[in-house]
Amino acid sequence: KAFIQQREVACVVEDRCVCRAPTATCVPTKAVIFLDSSKQPLCVVSRLEDKICQKQLARKIHQKRVHLAGREDAESLSGFRCGLIAPFGHQEEMTTILDSRIFNCCPQDSVHGDDGPILCCGSGKPTTVLHIRASELARACRA
Repeated sequence: KAFIQQREVACVVEDRCVCRAPTATCVPTKAVIFLDSSKQPLCVVSRLEDKICQKQLARKIHQKRVHLAGREDAESLSGFRCGLIAPFGHQEEMTTILDSRIFNCCPQDSVHGDDGPILCCGSGKPTTVLHIRASELARACRA
């Protein structure tokens, strides 16, 4: 909540919905914690159904390799339980990378407009979800 207020993030935190399949108004996402070659954490936000290719991710950040953080590392670095990790406001400062597929998962239309789709993200709490436009998430995360 402090991150949202500090950066003036335009988003809505709502009671958890069944947000497991894309709809006309919501694209479910996941936030996954990785560690780079020098053990620096990074958060990758992608659509729920998309696989994150570690080789492509390593190339994107100019590293030899990255690996998925273990449950304990992911939870201590993010400050959130696995499965509830928010795309920002982590315990430890880390780079956030947005998978480009979240921006072009829906055709531009009257619902989504030029700001991209509304994403359904983890909020860090089991009872709520975060709804945020893809463009606003990029701004908030400086991704």
